[in-house]
Amino acid sequence: MGWSSATTVFTPIAHALIDANVDDTTKRRVLANLIRGLQQGDWDTEDEALEDLLHDPAAVLAFADCGVHLPDRRCCRAALTSEPREHIKAMRSGDVPEAEMDQALDAYAHQLAERQRAHLHADGDDAGCVCGGCTACLVTEVIKLIDPTATGEG
Repeated sequence: MGWSSATTVFTPIAHALIDANVDDTTKRRVLANLIRGLQQGDWDTEDEALEDLLHDPAAVLAFADCGVHLPDRRCCRAALTSEPREHIKAMRSGDVPEAEMDQALDAYAHQLAERQRAHLHADGDDAGCVCGGCTACLVTEVIKLIDPTATGEG
């Protein structure tokens, strides 16, 4: 018989690590060790705890390190949210909810805009020109189209 109350041990620790902004490498290692220990005690609701932490890629990877996945493999896509292009590529197979696809596309667009902003800053083309015709102004307009929630300023 399994130990479903292990989740009451795991969840507060996982959320404390997340709330404390522990770096992903440390968080993944600590959570994987905790998961393994709870599994030795016959934890049988790991999938429910995983589902609660799909928003945190390091936590999702800790579960994957311990062989825990959701049946629909949403966890595998969730682990890629910090890499928007890879996240989108992982959505090519299976039934992906529209909201997840929208979120991934928005994240990828934001990443593209951030790269363009960094390029403008690196080239020194961000002097504030507003002519609309120079390269810096054109790139700024493209950034606004790609990522309309951003200001276009670095």
